Amino acid sequence: MRNICRAIASFSSAAALIAPACAIAQSENETAVPQVKMQAAPPSVDQVKPRIRSARSGISANPANWLPVSTDAGRNFVHIKSGAICPDIFRDLKLVRIDDHAPDGTNSSCQYQKVDESGFSRLTFYVYTAEGLTGPTAYSMAKNDITEVSKMTALTVTERKAEGQQCHRGVIKPLAEAILARMKKEGSEGQDANLGLGLAMYDYSIPARGDTPAKEQTSMLSVFQTGKWIVKTRVTLPKSEKSYEAACNYGGITSVAQARVITRQDGPAV
Repeated sequence: MRNICRAIASFSSAAALIAPACAIAQSENETAVPQVKMQAAPPSVDQVKPRIRSARSGISANPANWLPVSTDAGRNFVHIKSGAICPDIFRDLKLVRIDDHAPDGTNSSCQYQKVDESGFSRLTFYVYTAEGLTGPTAYSMAKNDITEVSKMTALTVTERKAEGQQCHRGVIKPLAEAILARMKKEGSEGQDANLGLGLAMYDYSIPARGDTPAKEQTSMLSVFQTGKWIVKTRVTLPKSEKSYEAACNYGGITSVAQARVITRQDGPAV
């Protein structure tokens, strides 16, 4: 348990590393998206079989795949097989669901949301593994999924290559450092790092439908590999002058934080 708590503390501190690196401000007068601290520790978790449920957020998770852990920073769910961490609150986003897309915990995700005057924001983090799957292949598949969705719906998708490349430059160094630190901790420095970071930024145009007005959104996709695990993050925000920067910060912080805690060894992390 002590090792898990240290990992969670490491997760929370990732924002301090990635925020200045990921900011894509156009001048020195522009600042990165402000950091939102984790809230104080919530009430203890209610154990409700066959699911574990956070008394604070109401989120439930399969106890075969997830371990609830309380720290001074707040309530967290730890993915048993990979070591990935999903806190109840991530910056200013609230955890709204945990899903196991494979019953054995080899494909799981955590989804965060918020709704404010600017609109609807969502971050979904996935951790999964499959024999022979690599980071570059997973990234290509994820981009193809976005393209196919745009073909089958009225959604107009435009890739913002310059913004994506700029975000990639900000994320790659702290992400590589996080993976190398994890390798050193596990004594696996001789392994191939297998980073393979793929990162893309998009504009989404959603037409009006009935009483629902048209919407413009910014979306970020990032995929990388650490050991046998693929880590994918999707961020969707209301479009604004700062939305590319904000999406980069949200996604970058998530990637670096998870790279610090996800195991590169075979067998369960917890």
